[in-house]
Amino acid sequence: ANVLIGALTGNPIAKQLTPQDRAYANRALEYGLNNGRPQTWQNPNSNASGNFYPETLVQSNTGRYCRSYSQTIVLNSNSQSASGRACRKPDNSWDIIR
Repeated sequence: ANVLIGALTGNPIAKQLTPQDRAYANRALEYGLNNGRPQTWQNPNSNASGNFYPETLVQSNTGRYCRSYSQTIVLNSNSQSASGRACRKPDNSWDIIR
């Protein structure tokens, strides 16, 4: 799943990330969504890094398990933060809903 793209659509810094940057970020975001622990990522081949802060997993009124989060991406000394909410799909992947 490409959690990062859904979470940062329209973000100018996210648009500059390389495919390898996105892979590092997505791995950290999915791990954080699954285990509920803050995650940090850094691509050793570029100047891209980020932090992901998941909140408590809650069950929505439709029965889906959802987690709000915030994240920051840093690229070439510029940073951009975003927040959102992801819900677990039946196949256990995550769907960004806001």
